[in-house]
Amino acid sequence: MTEKVRIAQLSCGPEYSGVQKEIDEAAAMVDAEIFFPDIMLADVRKGFDEFGLDVRSPDLKLAIARARALVDGRIDADAVFSAAISMRTPTFPSSPTPSPSARRPGRCSPGWRP
Repeated sequence: MTEKVRIAQLSCGPEYSGVQKEIDEAAAMVDAEIFFPDIMLADVRKGFDEFGLDVRSPDLKLAIARARALVDGRIDADAVFSAAISMRTPTFPSSPTPSPSARRPGRCSPGWRP
């Protein structure tokens, strides 16, 4: 029996949007294992400072720190799946203008507050 391919998931919003089940099913179809890299809170703080992008979303900060741990070689993975999933409703010319909070960059989690 061969070892499963280990895929590190760097994502923002898949649980809330209902996409996580699809990601897990796709991994199972190719006999792969999806995992979330384990990091420390200090990694989140350090990664945020070193990355140089001022994001407000805690989920996005966590994804950045996890990516940094992979790049630095502290986490071992065969592959990486990266996604930012938004639940915002698309606007069309006949639609009302979205609220200012819906247009803020770096917002991935539904519980985000300024």
